[in-house]
Amino acid sequence: MKIIKLGIALLLIINCIVCLFLFAEIEPSRTMFRGYSMKSLRYENAPKLPLYSSPAWQDYMSRTSFYEEYQGILDDDEYCNKVSKYQKENPVTFDERGLPTKKYRVAFSDYRNGNLVKDVLKRYGNLVLQRHTIEKYTEGPNEYLTPNINLFFEKTPGWHLKHKIGTHFLCEGQMYNHIPGHEHMINKDEAARNAKEYGEYYADRKQCFDPWTFMPYTLDLSNEVECREFIDGLISETDKSAIKWIKKKSRNSHNAEGVRVVNEKVAEEILKEYGYGDKCGLIEDQFIVQRYVPDPLLIKGRKFDFRIYMLIASVDPLVILYHDGFLRVSVAQYDQSAKESGAHITNTALVKEMLEERNATQAEYEEVMKDQMWTFPQFLSYMQSQGLVEGDWINDYVRPTMRLKMLHLVRMNIERFLWHPRVFELYGVDFMFDSKLHLWFLEVNRSPAMQATTEEKGRIQERLIKETIDLEYALLYKADFDMILKGTGFIKVFDGRLNGMERYQGLLSEECT
Repeated sequence: MKIIKLGIALLLIINCIVCLFLFAEIEPSRTMFRGYSMKSLRYENAPKLPLYSSPAWQDYMSRTSFYEEYQGILDDDEYCNKVSKYQKENPVTFDERGLPTKKYRVAFSDYRNGNLVKDVLKRYGNLVLQRHTIEKYTEGPNEYLTPNINLFFEKTPGWHLKHKIGTHFLCEGQMYNHIPGHEHMINKDEAARNAKEYGEYYADRKQCFDPWTFMPYTLDLSNEVECREFIDGLISETDKSAIKWIKKKSRNSHNAEGVRVVNEKVAEEILKEYGYGDKCGLIEDQFIVQRYVPDPLLIKGRKFDFRIYMLIASVDPLVILYHDGFLRVSVAQYDQSAKESGAHITNTALVKEMLEERNATQAEYEEVMKDQMWTFPQFLSYMQSQGLVEGDWINDYVRPTMRLKMLHLVRMNIERFLWHPRVFELYGVDFMFDSKLHLWFLEVNRSPAMQATTEEKGRIQERLIKETIDLEYALLYKADFDMILKGTGFIKVFDGRLNGMERYQGLLSEECT
């Protein structure tokens, strides 16, 4: 008996030491989290602190501003009690799949009225408080949330910063489409830093992961050392006409806002702005520079990238899903030295802006937008016609490679997420191929635009939204998730409900976990 007690005591001591090792020395600056350094501990097996004492919860609470009548919604400290009472008095009815019938799919969403997301929510469920949107609220009185809501589907990624989780919303029996802490994965400066830290975990296993084959080499201009490295490189560059970098806003950028190809003119502007290195560490504007992929794979002489969708269907347990998206093809022929951004940037919103500047007709607009978006079957057919690939290359290589990169992307950021059992998020993830068919991760976007700029794109995105909602209701009400998943376009990346290597869906070998 004494031996057993001693053994239990020893296990408790070891567990406490591990927890201290993981969560001690929390840096209050920038992320509040330590970098990864525990090489003997697999990421998905790391012990978690209770939700309300975790670093992620502390990070969340440090940035909140409740009771501000945001979007005309009033906070009610008794809201979760009212939700509990309502749910007891109004049991949900389910269809043959175990999902709630339309009457019991009740959502609050701040998407603009007429947006595709809101249309889908309305078509397959019920929307409440529809006047309260992301636009400035001026219609009518402020209102309280109704207790019948079971889905919060917000355009605003920081909606939870205005309303307290577990008190003002996201009560038992409710789910929410944003993961607190995801900004550490979204912000481009943090994404690069996290990839470097994650790379340290694989320092002696480069074949498993290398940050600079995962994504293009990236420097943070707000970091004095990295800024000087970049500026010194510009100064010593002998071929001034060569484009070797792209400059991007580190945070809060959408639709390619702030993206600049660093040509000779832009390079000179940057050198002057940063005082040829003397002002590195002094300028507060947050930008990163990223190595320009010099030999992109082209479609008919034009540059392209992929917009793919990643659904983190659950954080606790962790469930990650992949969904096909589409290719975005630039409107101009590729020329590395071209000053026109249309030759380098494929973002749909930017393409629309360029067409408006050219006063394109409606017919021209529709034709360009149709040609700007390619499906996977179109892409495979083109690649085969060029003799570049054979067989089912998309299933054999493209999808598995994208899924593996998604898995690494989430793993390197998972400790920064709030491990709440009823949060989920759909992301837009951008990739590109170089001419050697190496796939590069570019960036991940929250609240990806749902713009039905073509009929095909509209069909893809409507299906995507509906399937996301079905899967989340399956998890909320404990329906047969795997059965419902089979009828969707989603593919598993990671399933934390499984044990051992099964969780990795064949994407990682044991050596690389």
